Amino acid sequence: MSISEILRHTPTWVWLLLAFLLYRGLKAMVPRTMAPRRMLILPVVFFVWAVHGMLGELGALGYALTGFGVALVVGVLFGRYLGYRQAAPEYDPGHGVIRRPGSVVTLVLIVVAFVSKYTLSVYLAYRPELAVTVGYCGLYGALSGLTDGVFWGVMFTQLGRAIRGAGIAPTPANLLQVMFAESPAAEVSGRRR
Repeated sequence: MSISEILRHTPTWVWLLLAFLLYRGLKAMVPRTMAPRRMLILPVVFFVWAVHGMLGELGALGYALTGFGVALVVGVLFGRYLGYRQAAPEYDPGHGVIRRPGSVVTLVLIVVAFVSKYTLSVYLAYRPELAVTVGYCGLYGALSGLTDGVFWGVMFTQLGRAIRGAGIAPTPANLLQVMFAESPAAEVSGRRR
């Protein structure tokens, strides 16, 4: 199978997803102000993509889910490490927004995650008998869990650091309250930011 064949047979939604992810990664390189709930976008996108891939492509789902769960924990821990290595964001409780410094880390993570998952999916298209093998399903699940876990770990670490800097204890209840609170700053000219 040639590279041009692979690219031609890739569904349009995959290219749209790549464009969206690259857009998010490029935006993350510059400082920005955002509603805290927008920090959920990438972790949720990668979670949905992982579940879609495991349910739609794999036959040994139990092994994929086991690999996903174990690697998710490892990914969250690595994401926490990365979240502490980046500059701390600032939370403005009066306006309910977070000011995040720019970083190339998000773009790098997106590219690595996309290329690795795309490669596994292409390999499966080339060798469909792998969909029922323990090794492939475990690897697919583990890779999905690891990449998604990193995004969750970075997001919760950065959010925790931001609210701690504002004098709010980063408890699960406070993280959720900050994440989903309505804020007057979220309204701009009658539309959501």
